[in-house]
Amino acid sequence: MCSESFLPKGMSHGSRFGVCPCCHASIALFFMDSHLDTCLRKSHEEDSVEPDDEKPEEEPQTKQEVFPLFRQRKKLLASQIIHIIRHGHTLFQQGDQKMIDVRLSAQGIQQASCIGQQLLSLKPDVILVSPLTRALDTLRWALHPFKDERSSLRLEVSSLHTEHVAGAGDIGRDPQVLSLDFPWLSFEKLDPVWWFSPPEAPNIGAFRTRENTANLRKRVASFRRHLLSRPEQVIAVVGHSTFFMVLTGEEKRMRHCEFRKLAI
Repeated sequence: MCSESFLPKGMSHGSRFGVCPCCHASIALFFMDSHLDTCLRKSHEEDSVEPDDEKPEEEPQTKQEVFPLFRQRKKLLASQIIHIIRHGHTLFQQGDQKMIDVRLSAQGIQQASCIGQQLLSLKPDVILVSPLTRALDTLRWALHPFKDERSSLRLEVSSLHTEHVAGAGDIGRDPQVLSLDFPWLSFEKLDPVWWFSPPEAPNIGAFRTRENTANLRKRVASFRRHLLSRPEQVIAVVGHSTFFMVLTGEEKRMRHCEFRKLAI
């Protein structure tokens, strides 16, 4: 299931320098994740937005730990468990910063093809997936070996947890176009422009406006309320590292295709 046969022809692993979408500095791709973390923390200070939590960085988890989603848990008749999963490695990490709605790389496809069994073992009542193609493709490749099981799963495309718009790769595509690429998913609930795109400088066809941190935190708060309002007991969420960092208050960026368990 995790062999090279899952990689499209012509795709290969690679590494070189890339341009940071926040400060536009030329950074070696090996250091890009840590550099983006630093830029994000600086943008928090510039926007005068206090972080939800101040927690030290932790080593990558070798087993799932439970991260609290709220500082103070609300009383519920039954507790909810949220599993968040970051998408796989993308072409952005291989140096393509100008691609709209950036796709998975060969490495990302291989990563995604190896997590299907782990995802199904969670026995989620629903799987929420971001409409950005790298998240949709992560779900597609994860479930590729389990097409029979896929038909019995509840899958929902939700723009509530789409990524922080900091470059061209975070700009989405029209729902009608997405439905052609992913006919087994419904995009009917999406607005034509469902990503951050202010009228004065719209992010349509090209990147023009970076989403400020205050707006990102507002979206995160809306997503928290949405999770609380849902009746399901076990929810899996396929999404993005920056959004998940703000959601959890963790300073450690999730690895590609990493799972984390949250308790409400």
